[in-house]
Amino acid sequence: SHSWGATPLHQCMARILGVRPLAPGFAEAEIAPTPCGLAWAKGKVPTPHGPIAVSWRRDADGAFRLETTLPRGVRARVRLPGAPESVPAGPGRHRYTRRTP
Repeated sequence: SHSWGATPLHQCMARILGVRPLAPGFAEAEIAPTPCGLAWAKGKVPTPHGPIAVSWRRDADGAFRLETTLPRGVRARVRLPGAPESVPAGPGRHRYTRRTP
């Protein structure tokens, strides 16, 4: 595989799903999706602890809904689009909603 051949997959995981490592081995991750004009995205990012699952959608009323599942051994900082700050999350399933004014 050429280095540029993997770029679309990396961009999807790191930008559209928003999953990036914050500590070695994904002991801590950032989840900060960038919708890029899309209505929804869903995927899993492999880590040494198991996959980080992310699913998000923008509803017709403008609400942004995010669902994440973190494996044991992974902590995360989660930030929804337009939110001023991130919130901590531990292993397990989490749901977030941000409504736009």
